[in-house]
Amino acid sequence: MAINNEKLRVTIICHQHKFIFIKTRKTAGTSIETALARYCSDDDVITALSDDDEAARAEAGVRSAQNLHVPIRRYGLGELRNLARGERTRFYNHTPASDVKRFVSRSDWRDYYVFCVERNPFDRAISQYHWKNRKNADSLPPMPEFFRNLSTLSMSNWSLYTSDNKIVVDEVVKYESLDSDLKRVGKQLGIDIDISNIHAKAWTRNDRRNYWEVLDQESRSIIEDRCAKEISHFGYQWSPQ
Repeated sequence: MAINNEKLRVTIICHQHKFIFIKTRKTAGTSIETALARYCSDDDVITALSDDDEAARAEAGVRSAQNLHVPIRRYGLGELRNLARGERTRFYNHTPASDVKRFVSRSDWRDYYVFCVERNPFDRAISQYHWKNRKNADSLPPMPEFFRNLSTLSMSNWSLYTSDNKIVVDEVVKYESLDSDLKRVGKQLGIDIDISNIHAKAWTRNDRRNYWEVLDQESRSIIEDRCAKEISHFGYQWSPQ
């Protein structure tokens, strides 16, 4: 699978505790990444965050970005061509798991626990709407217009943890049961994954109404179309309560 530029989007590769965390969109990924960075050592991969999030990570006393360059021995033809132009391939946020697999050893991919988080696409879309418009919160665009202008790849996480429409990670943690699921995964890995005191990006959304109170029919239809695969696989439903 070719890459578009010098950045490969992954999040955490922890050799000491043998796990790989694939960061998906709008699923508390930055908070989880900060919590996981506590358990990383000098040889582990931790990708860079925004300046604000890096400052928060430093305040929390955890490691910042390190080991961003993919080992040249893992390069394919496309990466070697980029290297000839002076471009090194780097680990970054939000890469498909299928790409990550190419840049770690077969034994690491086989033996490490690879996981990510998924979220109800309707709820996730609301979060994405507020995040993308955080700099003009006083003049938000109409939701249907906003969602129409987003690509499927921008709206859906499906391609981040699948290959040929098959899930390739060991577990897709549910955002709706995030705390208990992370506790269970942490126990399996021998670490404590606690994000209760980490609230990265929470400030970007002031409207806390449920998605069915906010989304109109056109927006709902767009989300159902763009995120049809995860809606079908995980059984997400439009369920006002």
